Amino acid sequence: MYILERKGVINKNQAGFRQNRATTDQVLKLVQSASDQLHNSGSKATICTFFDYEKAYDKVWRDGLLLKMTKLDIPWKFLKYTRHFLSGRMTTVMVNGERSKKFRLNEGLPQGSCISPLLFLIFINDIDVELHPDTLVSLFADDTAIWVQIEGDLEENRKRMQGEMEKIYQWAEKWKMKINEGKTKTVIVSTKPTDYKWDLGFKRNGRKVDPKKQHLFLGIKVDNELMFTDHINDLVKKGYKQVCIIKCLSTKDWGQSLESQCST
Repeated sequence: MYILERKGVINKNQAGFRQNRATTDQVLKLVQSASDQLHNSGSKATICTFFDYEKAYDKVWRDGLLLKMTKLDIPWKFLKYTRHFLSGRMTTVMVNGERSKKFRLNEGLPQGSCISPLLFLIFINDIDVELHPDTLVSLFADDTAIWVQIEGDLEENRKRMQGEMEKIYQWAEKWKMKINEGKTKTVIVSTKPTDYKWDLGFKRNGRKVDPKKQHLFLGIKVDNELMFTDHINDLVKKGYKQVCIIKCLSTKDWGQSLESQCST
């Protein structure tokens, strides 16, 4: 990580597993960009697409990872270590108390390893290389979001977004990653109700990607009006439950004493 950060080769849009970066940065980046667009003359909209990968860690193509490490000019000793680290890994499956024979894992990164997140960042480091410079990108590990600010003709913007989505899909196919079309969602951020019913016509493998009212992005429900009403209501409900528990624990007749509550 020190070498990659010093060389400045990690994708600038990537905030996952990096110091002084958090999910808050990526959410604010999207919200601020879409909010600025709404306040422009004409109340212009933003088209956001959120991608979901199937078993992202388990689908990492190991040879492709080593190739990318080579292109980043990472010292050979680290490549050699990574190759040995990922080679010859065996596992078994247990069903109803019966364990299968050992079999070899030919793809994916080990779960729980401290180096796996860094290797994953290297693997998806070039995911947005082919995108248009005006297309905004947010990356947090495998959570990928892209958005296009609508300028001028609506149909031209729709085609542009469709083209950007295809670039992400093509990247995934090239590097043997699989995108879950069913969980890939689109949200149109706008102040005009007519924009919410806009048929974007986005399709992938015959599956239509319909615009949604809101989407859970890095723990925040981003809605098409940027009001966050549902998200706030959910937080209030969770907070109310916690307050009720505290009330039960702090009664005079039973529960924890005041001293023990203060100490914890």
